[in-house]
Amino acid sequence: GDEVQALARALNQMLDRLQAGAELQDNFLAAAAHELRTPLAVLHAGLAVARQAPELPASLRPTLDAQAQELARLSRLVEDFLLVSRLRTDALPLTRHPIALDGLVLAAADQLLPRFQAAGRPLLLEVEEAVADYTVLADADKLTTVVLNLLDNALRHAPPGAAIRVQVGREAATNWLFAEVSNPLRVSLGDLSRLTTARYQADVLSGGAGLGLWLSNRIAELHSAPLALREAEGQLFVRLRLASAHA
Repeated sequence: GDEVQALARALNQMLDRLQAGAELQDNFLAAAAHELRTPLAVLHAGLAVARQAPELPASLRPTLDAQAQELARLSRLVEDFLLVSRLRTDALPLTRHPIALDGLVLAAADQLLPRFQAAGRPLLLEVEEAVADYTVLADADKLTTVVLNLLDNALRHAPPGAAIRVQVGREAATNWLFAEVSNPLRVSLGDLSRLTTARYQADVLSGGAGLGLWLSNRIAELHSAPLALREAEGQLFVRLRLASAHA
């Protein structure tokens, strides 16, 4: 009757408003990320010049080094925001090439090593020799984002002084390569599936988590390689599995 039609119209109008709000949010996220790129690049350049100045007092170098680390982290966060907006609008293309997974992981770890050292958390790398004989077909930039986010997540949530372990290997008797990041936990996380779902993102962002794992999993899914999370003996293990191709 008329009441049902009125209810249907009201529901449709509400859905339209929700969709419009989501699109506005995505557009704002993308625009903000784009606008922040230029001033961040200027800050990077200025800081690089200051750090190389011969007259720089030795007492100031640690401060500038710390600022450079935080600026690099902020730049990665801005790029993550841009990736999120593209993922939510299905506008994130992949450019796949054969890449060496071990080299990519080592480069990402080297990029974050100063932050691990500053935090007093050991970063342990284990790479199987056999991995060097294989490549994976992937988007190197996007995959680097995945590894950086996994390392950053482990760094921020492991207990003080705890070691973070990174393993790169080939699963026995298969054509699968893997990169796995593990770290001790302060408390049990419970249902791990929540960590990689969009609806849980807002719940955990306030604590500095959620965005990295959600984004990493979405990029991994585009590579047909969703993240595998498990908790065992007080440790969180996050594994990225990719089909290998002989080098």
